[in-house]
Amino acid sequence: SQTSERRPGRTREALIGVLDASFAKRPSRVLPGRHTTCEAGKSWPLEVDLVKEHIGAAYFKDFNWEGRKLVAVPLGEGQVDPAYGKMLMKTGYSGPISLHVEYLEGNPKDAAVLKGFREAHLRDMKTLHNWLGWA
Repeated sequence: SQTSERRPGRTREALIGVLDASFAKRPSRVLPGRHTTCEAGKSWPLEVDLVKEHIGAAYFKDFNWEGRKLVAVPLGEGQVDPAYGKMLMKTGYSGPISLHVEYLEGNPKDAAVLKGFREAHLRDMKTLHNWLGWA
């Protein structure tokens, strides 16, 4: 039953069985590095390993904690481990990769703000390329 599948202490194999049944209905999923890290903590590599054959898109964004609040920060300046990108590439993944720059603030109609957005995007792209082993 679903109740027994959700009890603490289940084995890795049981969890894979639950995931396989779920993916039979929904064959791919997004792998969001920030959410994987903030929700799984240091066990994020286990989640990547469990879903590696079902990744339909990979999102990259970073965060820090301010008290109990999650705050978006530039890629590489927060809690997301750079190894996330390298581990993703080791799976043989070749699908879409999305870089999120949710930490940016200001009015993009202001030329100076827009210039700052562009510089931040280029900086984060360089970081992403390093994480993916493309540099």
